[in-house]
Amino acid sequence: IAFCVWGAVWARALQLQVLDDDQLLAVAQQQSDRRVVMPARRGEIMDREGRLLAINVAARSYFAYPDSLVPARELAQRFAPLRGMNVRTVSRDWHERQNKFTWMIRRCTAEASEQIESWELQGIFPTWEYERVYPHVLPGFSGPLGFVNDTMGGAAGLELFYNDLLQGQDGEGVFIADATGRRFAVDPIAGHKPVPGAKLRLTIDARWQSILGEELMAAVEKWKAKGGMGLIMNPHTGGILAMVDVDPARPENSPILKSRLISDVFEPGSTFKLVPFAGAFADGDLELNQYFDGGMGVGYFNGRPIKDDKKHGVISTEEAFVLSSNIVTGRIANR
Repeated sequence: IAFCVWGAVWARALQLQVLDDDQLLAVAQQQSDRRVVMPARRGEIMDREGRLLAINVAARSYFAYPDSLVPARELAQRFAPLRGMNVRTVSRDWHERQNKFTWMIRRCTAEASEQIESWELQGIFPTWEYERVYPHVLPGFSGPLGFVNDTMGGAAGLELFYNDLLQGQDGEGVFIADATGRRFAVDPIAGHKPVPGAKLRLTIDARWQSILGEELMAAVEKWKAKGGMGLIMNPHTGGILAMVDVDPARPENSPILKSRLISDVFEPGSTFKLVPFAGAFADGDLELNQYFDGGMGVGYFNGRPIKDDKKHGVISTEEAFVLSSNIVTGRIANR
């Protein structure tokens, strides 16, 4: 009997170590060596004095490789409520990712992280990712920065326009774990090291941005306006020193989808009068002491009437500009 037992043991050992060696090695490598994403650090955005306007803060994330040891259904029952999603939908999506790197939850709160750690689930692994934070952006205020999406890619504003510069390049490493799901290490050398994004310095000045925001909000509250927009520009260089869009009706935690100063179209109105006046002065066809007929508030151009808000008779070039006369501006443009 003893001879038969030992014979069976040696036969099994021969099968495992010689005959099934390649198959078992593949299984072992699948359980221990897996690829994992190593997020690149997004570049910081600074104002003209080097003050940080957009920074990265580390946040806890969890991933897994759904398989027979860690069923997708069980994972979905745990994580779907934390993500505010339907268990069946999440389970179906994760079932299609057997033995593939899958995010369970990304950039979760400290409370959610404590809850996940208390589960002590096999095959669930923690890692650190980055979360974008804007220290100088206040609730109800929109500026030129924009925002990023869930994958830390630019989704609006300067974050989107300079995304290729800021986002960097994610790396890839080898995830080392044993069959019980205990994590050993992530080796970045075996894969590709993450390349951090470049830093971006703006012409924006955080102090002017803050002052402009406070003054706009005060004006909106004083006049009970629906919103307000303002911009401060360096007249010598065209550099934007501050840009603020105030919308007091916007919910505090809602994303700032756009800055109306950049994305919306407005009629230039009387500010366009600068163009015909400047052009006439530049051509030498206009002087300050010239006089024009204001038409007592009505003038005709190409058979169509144009009116002023007040009746003006004969007025000088300087008076026409100060009074913002539509009629005199039209006469100057038609010279």
